[in-house]
Amino acid sequence: MRAGHAALFVHIDRRSGTRLTELSRRARMTKQGMMLVVDDLEERGYVRRVPDPEDARAKVVKLTARGRRCAAESRRAVQALESRTRRLLGDRRYELLRESLEELVVTSREELEVET
Repeated sequence: MRAGHAALFVHIDRRSGTRLTELSRRARMTKQGMMLVVDDLEERGYVRRVPDPEDARAKVVKLTARGRRCAAESRRAVQALESRTRRLLGDRRYELLRESLEELVVTSREELEVET
């Protein structure tokens, strides 16, 4: 597992699965970037693509049993990291850090969109 895989595990709907475009939106990644993550995890047996029951032309990314276990562990790790960071920084500084990181993500994404 790689840290980048968490982008999928923390944003996927555990039971019904999630379209790739929705995963990329939730993770604030490009569709191409999320596709690379999905391809890698599918090859490793953590996810599979299945037809979308609402639109047969589309695919939904679903967790396998192995993926569900990994997703649960990823969520626990992210929550532990966020809790520890909040304790170390305090509420005000933690929220400022989150806002700053959000701004960096948005700016980076906008720059990527301009380049393509």
